[in-house]
Amino acid sequence: MKSTRHILFITTLVVLVPLYLYFSDALKSAAFFRLQKALPSAISLERVVFVDGEFGIGDYSAVLDKMAKLENSVALFLPQVFNLKYSEYMENIDPQRVAEQKEQYRAFMVKLAEAQNVIPVIFLSKNVKSADSIKVDLSGQAYFPALGAAVDAPDFYSVKAASKKFMYTASSPGFYPEYNNYMPYKIPVLLKYGDSLLANAAVEAVRKYYKLTRTRIRLEGNLLSVGDIVSVPLLNDATMLIHQLKEKPKKMSPGRFLGAPDAELEDKVIIVRSPGVSEPVMFSLAVAVASIMKAEYIKYDPLLNYAGAILLFLGMASLYRVMRLRYGMLLFLGAQAALTGSALLLLTNNTYMDIVLMTAVNVLAFASIYFYRISAQAMDRKARYKVLSKFMHPGAVRRFILKNRDIRVENTWIKTFVLYICFEEAYSLDAENAKKSFVKARDLIYNDIKDFVIKIHGNCDIAALVLEDDCGLKKVLSAVFRLRENLDGYKFNIYLSSTEVFIFEHNGELTFLDRHYDCKTGADAMEKKKQVIVPEADIQTYVNTAKFQKIGTAGKTVYFNLAGFREEAS
Repeated sequence: MKSTRHILFITTLVVLVPLYLYFSDALKSAAFFRLQKALPSAISLERVVFVDGEFGIGDYSAVLDKMAKLENSVALFLPQVFNLKYSEYMENIDPQRVAEQKEQYRAFMVKLAEAQNVIPVIFLSKNVKSADSIKVDLSGQAYFPALGAAVDAPDFYSVKAASKKFMYTASSPGFYPEYNNYMPYKIPVLLKYGDSLLANAAVEAVRKYYKLTRTRIRLEGNLLSVGDIVSVPLLNDATMLIHQLKEKPKKMSPGRFLGAPDAELEDKVIIVRSPGVSEPVMFSLAVAVASIMKAEYIKYDPLLNYAGAILLFLGMASLYRVMRLRYGMLLFLGAQAALTGSALLLLTNNTYMDIVLMTAVNVLAFASIYFYRISAQAMDRKARYKVLSKFMHPGAVRRFILKNRDIRVENTWIKTFVLYICFEEAYSLDAENAKKSFVKARDLIYNDIKDFVIKIHGNCDIAALVLEDDCGLKKVLSAVFRLRENLDGYKFNIYLSSTEVFIFEHNGELTFLDRHYDCKTGADAMEKKKQVIVPEADIQTYVNTAKFQKIGTAGKTVYFNLAGFREEAS
């Protein structure tokens, strides 16, 4: 059983830890979003304009024409123009218009190559090879060599593009990962591709917005500087934490954008998206641009968080070890509330505490301590059940153990009643009948008393110890009289003792000591004729409840027979 619980625990960890690592970014993004929803302020996107809608080749060209008129604005062009294929635009088109479409296609390519304030965004992929990715040489777009850099930027291996020729027409593209399902909480500012470090499209947008040359982008240790205007401290993996949006910003349709006055669009970073690109890409890129421009970044120290997680685990585990489950649950909930409050407080000062990691550690501490405690209790209960099931009625033993009554009554002197069923000598020679009498006696007692231990005592006695809480005298006498009337097969007497017993378990057997056993020894010599025998010392216990008469003396002890209930007591 012990090895089984170890295997179960380790197997659970082996399954859950990889799942946590796989989904950690999504979980942390969701937690980060929820935390920032509770904060009163949000990052300002006043310099960002969103253009979102369906585009054709003519619409793309019109956007480039519009951007050519805006001297102080820059556009991040998200539609996947590098995945466009000429044949796709020729399908289902009137042959007379083919020449016109070809011309629009060529004109768009030329405009894109000449556009100085439009940054087509190229999505990089971590897949070495996939159906929608190609391997190209991007060393000409590198800002820094990967070798010798102080940061360990995330690796990307291919480009999501269908045409190398079309992609090479862009003079200054930007690069970005593709986020399809969730708003990231952390984005790479530098992306490693081969031996080169490429700049995030947000960095390229800020550089062009401030009309800086590529040489003005510097990397010194973990600090990325955009000219002398702003510096962004990067994490060791060349990433930065970005703010989350409290609500979706307003977006322009392509028609609204093309018809808007130029003055309305000047001095902006314009992000253009088509339905083929997810909203998380557009919004995260916008927040990254705003964060870099305003130097509103969120501080995060992974090592400090890991150290805090270790201390949290040790502290919570030590507390859970000394607490019962109900109090442990209260502590768990209190700890979670404290962690959430701390995370919110730190986030107001632009410092991120990894609440998902801390929660996982708190859950691990709680689950591991109480898993082992509960499994140990289950093992202990199984062992106790194995012992007690031999000495208790099947209907009572499980409930008795769950109430821990066996623990409370063992290894201590307790005041109770003991019923000794004393058979004649022939009883011990008839094993089959003796077994039937034992089972019948157990079932008869169970009608009145649920919690009791019954066992063979000596060679021809059955002993039953009453262990029921607050068991009244009437229930005891009812059980005794029921035995006398219904137990048959051999002659017997019942010796009823109000005594103190010491119960203990040894080698899987339940044994007890009776402080007044000497009185029972004297009663054994009396003739077996279904009498309920009690010593004179106990007679005051039954005087108001049962009818009795003196039946004899053995040594110094006088014995009485309980004939039945008194009429006023029945």
